[in-house]
Amino acid sequence: MPGRFWDFRDIRLNVLAGGIGLLFVAGVASPGTVRMPIARSAVRRLCAAVGALLALLLLAVSATPARVDFAAARVPGLAFLRNNESRLAEYGRRHADPEIGTLRSRLDLAALRRSDRDRGAEVGAAFAAGRPLPDLREYRRDVAISADPFRFEFYRHLIQRDHYEAAAGRYRSTDPARFRHHVAVAARENQILEKYFPQALAASGRVWDAARCALSAAGADGAKPYFSEVQNHLIVFAPEWVWQGVLLALLVGVGWGYARWGREPRADVPD
Repeated sequence: MPGRFWDFRDIRLNVLAGGIGLLFVAGVASPGTVRMPIARSAVRRLCAAVGALLALLLLAVSATPARVDFAAARVPGLAFLRNNESRLAEYGRRHADPEIGTLRSRLDLAALRRSDRDRGAEVGAAFAAGRPLPDLREYRRDVAISADPFRFEFYRHLIQRDHYEAAAGRYRSTDPARFRHHVAVAARENQILEKYFPQALAASGRVWDAARCALSAAGADGAKPYFSEVQNHLIVFAPEWVWQGVLLALLVGVGWGYARWGREPRADVPD
């Protein structure tokens, strides 16, 4: 599926497809071949397969960028995984701002503001106006996101704003709806930068003047509620320990099922 790789939606779809397939085989295709009670050997094979899948999924949800970078720096042959854009699991927070919309971040709002207050001038100076912003793929090779999420998120909101503003003009006369969408994205991303990255934005010299802000706000007037696409891959439904706890509980359940229904009964010992 274009634009998506490794997603919990894929797991849900695969489980649903597998379950429907099993129900079809058991109830429609060959109901006469399903024997009850189910053989213990079949239970063992099923528990082993489910246990292996749950263990792999537990490994996947635990493979955060920080852990992957740690392993890539120390295990021979894994250097290509350092700061890799194909992340298995990265956790963050969903922030609803009544004045702007919804955004996701690896940091909570207090940490965002504190990072901007303490390091905003230093971070913003690296993106000083007068030179082009670095390409995203090249920038990822130079900056470890796991080590400095604030710097990376400032950069991502900045290029998101500038890209949509630059592209909006192409649709002014040909596609008014797309033009309004692009202007709205640029305006909202600028609001995010002004509110949560003010020191970094000022140090970069890329602050919009009042006329520019007013023009974008007017063009975005009446737009749908805003959901920033920046960091939209972050897992925000529950923290990492919840996913790990659920998977560990399922693994314990599979082990119990193996012991309860999969093991052969012990033969009676003669007197």
